Amino acid sequence: MAKIVFNSFESFLSRHPESFSFTATITSAEPKGLSTDKSDKKLPTPYKLFHEWASLSLAGEWVTTKYKGGFIICVSDLKDATLISQKFGTTGTPRKAFTTERNVALGYKDDDYSQLARELGYDI
Repeated sequence: MAKIVFNSFESFLSRHPESFSFTATITSAEPKGLSTDKSDKKLPTPYKLFHEWASLSLAGEWVTTKYKGGFIICVSDLKDATLISQKFGTTGTPRKAFTTERNVALGYKDDDYSQLARELGYDI
């Protein structure tokens, strides 16, 4: 299970200056027309869904922060960076705010929501 031990993005970066960061452009709302899945379980936003996946999947230390139009995740471990890249792919140009030198644009997007939600046990 992943370790979330930082209360701020800046404190993570000061402890892990060689970390890997990924930016993703997503909406901040639940999927259109859906607030719960078929079993009446509340659906998370795309950011919270990604955060849930990270909590279950990453082994090293990591931190996320939201910004208008997306989020940034930083991981301290190369294995976690590789896992994220393989799972979601990379694309385009990353957002420049709060980034590290090892920053790439993450391929996670709103269209990935349904598949990831099903993988995490939501009935949609």
